[in-house]
Amino acid sequence: MERTSKFLPGLISGCLLLLAFPPFEFWPISLVALVPWLNQIPQLTLKGSFKSGLWFGLIFKLGQMFWMYGMTVNWTHNPWLGLVPWLLASLAGSLAFGLAGALIKTCHRHGWFWLAPLAWVAVETGRSYVPHLGFPWGLLGMPFWQVPQLAQGARFGGIFAISAWVFLINTLWLKDWWLGRQRWLGGIVAVGFSITSIV
Repeated sequence: MERTSKFLPGLISGCLLLLAFPPFEFWPISLVALVPWLNQIPQLTLKGSFKSGLWFGLIFKLGQMFWMYGMTVNWTHNPWLGLVPWLLASLAGSLAFGLAGALIKTCHRHGWFWLAPLAWVAVETGRSYVPHLGFPWGLLGMPFWQVPQLAQGARFGGIFAISAWVFLINTLWLKDWWLGRQRWLGGIVAVGFSITSIV
């Protein structure tokens, strides 16, 4: 049971984040989807944070890359062969989330909470542009294509600026509701940013 609890928060966050992307496209869930996973990271070692990120990334990528299974089965007419590229791509993609978990843990360990969104964006940028390994699927800011009013920050830093903002909102919810600090600050910042974006 204890071993299960170590990867459960990552799995929950991965499932929640999937709901923000097609075919569900419930973008508001992305503002809280990372909370279970982020809440766990301060309690883990650096290695544990990497593993937790792997579980988070694996369930998220399995959902994101499921189209590969259908495509391969239609091509080969073999459901077992269809599993191979789907699972391999998902496993490869999950490595970036493991790295993100380790970097976020490092930020927490040194008290650099403000650097955590930048660490997340650094991983997103790396996995999007590394030659031959580019994997720009499921960036955290992508669901906001549905809400142009909230995506105005992209003019300052592209999709990665939106990802940093979404990650920051998740962090503020974490401090507010889960750790009991800075009550209502997350809601105030979220509403304020939304209002200024719309205006």
